[in-house]
Amino acid sequence: MYCLLNNGFTYYLFAIAKFNEGFFIYDIFSIIEVACFLFFIKQIIKNKKIAKYLPLIFFTFLGFNIIDYFFLRQPESFNSMASGVEAILIIISCLYYFYEQLREETSTLLIYTTHTFWIVIAFLIFFAGTFFLYIYTENISIDDKAFIKQYIIINSVFYLLKNILFSIAMLMKPEPESPSDFPSEHFVSDWNHTRSFKNVN
Repeated sequence: MYCLLNNGFTYYLFAIAKFNEGFFIYDIFSIIEVACFLFFIKQIIKNKKIAKYLPLIFFTFLGFNIIDYFFLRQPESFNSMASGVEAILIIISCLYYFYEQLREETSTLLIYTTHTFWIVIAFLIFFAGTFFLYIYTENISIDDKAFIKQYIIINSVFYLLKNILFSIAMLMKPEPESPSDFPSEHFVSDWNHTRSFKNVN
């Protein structure tokens, strides 16, 4: 669902709006994007105390967008402030996910074999790569053709990279469930013992 919305919005921005109108569409998409990502993060993080604050973070972001749209931003301009806040929220959420993974000794070595790793790294790379691009956009006139060209190139590169990482996540095989009773402590101790190793051969 997120990929469909993202692709549709990108087509609208580049092919229909052409940076001349419809900036409010980006505001709506940003709210939907943050909602989808925070819902995803809520499902995969293990700290339930942090997870229960995510809806509050979303509604705070929603309120900030409403205030910024009506009172703070310049009319008919790209909302760089809201885009920056969105990027910071998503980057912090991604870093917290990796922080949790690093604390789990059993999953650290195989983190790249999970679907969630590739999805989170896709968001992290995209928003880290386009953060300053979006921040700078508000100060540029939509008639600046050189900047628009650079914007499209940079955004498209990170957008393509994000979709490639999403594709890797979708094409990965389901994670096999390892049996909890193997290897047993008895088996490991016998295997490490020299005599037992000779007996096996």
